[in-house]
Amino acid sequence: MVSDDRQTVLEAREQYFAMSGFNADTYTDNWVRLPILGFQLRLPNFSARKKAVPLHDIDHILTGYKTDWKGEGLISAYELGTGCGRYWAAWAINLQGILIGLIHSPAEALRAFARGRRSKGVYRFSSYEDLLSKQVTELRRDTTASAEVSISVSDVTLFAGIVLFSVVLHVGVPLLLISTLF
Repeated sequence: MVSDDRQTVLEAREQYFAMSGFNADTYTDNWVRLPILGFQLRLPNFSARKKAVPLHDIDHILTGYKTDWKGEGLISAYELGTGCGRYWAAWAINLQGILIGLIHSPAEALRAFARGRRSKGVYRFSSYEDLLSKQVTELRRDTTASAEVSISVSDVTLFAGIVLFSVVLHVGVPLLLISTLF
């Protein structure tokens, strides 16, 4: 995804924007446009999301996961593995995204989760601006495990538990609410 690892994260972010079609305005816009089956779904861009998405984008740069549906599923698994700290919007978004990863490529999603568990992740940093000034190689060295990780029994168990929680949250709870209407 990044052509020169010696560039700063800010420079890599500009390259990422050019490749993905995003820009810094998406961090402050009041609405998010999500393409689904040829339609543009518009969702409110609430303040907690505005704080989490810039860090999420840095994780895309560091891991190389793309911004297509498969890549979003993998980055969600990775970020759940690293932990999203106090960013509740990141937890919520990634609990949805992990289901996409499970549908698209379950084995890769599990590997991304295991990779995240061995990484520090960027949600632990106190200053987004400090992250932007670092070189990609430096930040990757300090935060991101190699994509080649071995998967442990605890990785599988925790991954299965998170997926089950996500399914209950996104399928079970709505079904329960609907069933109370009848």
